[in-house]
Amino acid sequence: KCPPSPMLSRMLNGRGRLGLLRLSSSGPNNVRNSAESEEEDYELVECSNYTTIRAVRYGKEEIGETFHPGVGPEEEGRLLYVQQLQLLEREKEARHLRQDFVLWDVGLGAAGNAVVAIRALVANGCPRLRVVSFDRTAGAAKFALQHADKLTYMEGFESVISDLITTGRAETTSGVVVWEYHEGDFPALMHQHQQASNTASNQPASDQATKQQQHVRL
Repeated sequence: KCPPSPMLSRMLNGRGRLGLLRLSSSGPNNVRNSAESEEEDYELVECSNYTTIRAVRYGKEEIGETFHPGVGPEEEGRLLYVQQLQLLEREKEARHLRQDFVLWDVGLGAAGNAVVAIRALVANGCPRLRVVSFDRTAGAAKFALQHADKLTYMEGFESVISDLITTGRAETTSGVVVWEYHEGDFPALMHQHQQASNTASNQPASDQATKQQQHVRL
């Protein structure tokens, strides 16, 4: 019922330390299309020390994939993203250079990894954080919101995630975090953005804005 995490198993060497494998966010984001957006099926999975989500079905395809297996959302987010990508150290560097810090969350899923990263960065004193999430569906995040009382990582983020999946944008009450959500295929969205950038008339200003931001992909 609570499968082990193959990702963490591959990353741990004989001394129990993390290797250098870089991963995108959890969640089966590559198996559906927009026509099936009303045919998603999820369920809660209760393990001994955490509760997570299983994607049961997308359209006619049976999935049976458990999010954050083996360790749960909070521990996976801490190990695979905050620690491995050195988010706290990189944010401090950006702060020293007076750059904005931007997280690219490719695969919103049930929002677990992004929430864990946001919490860690804010607790570490990040003065301003922009998070840009992508996914082909917000179904898992909607399901997580409906069962927020069972998912401990959701505590305090209910209204933020509700705004995010309803309007595509959310901001924390402190104003520190601005979070965007873009629904669609990530490579296709980036291709569209690149085409738009190539036709922009003020390219030097765009380049200057990019230099003033430090981007990290989850």
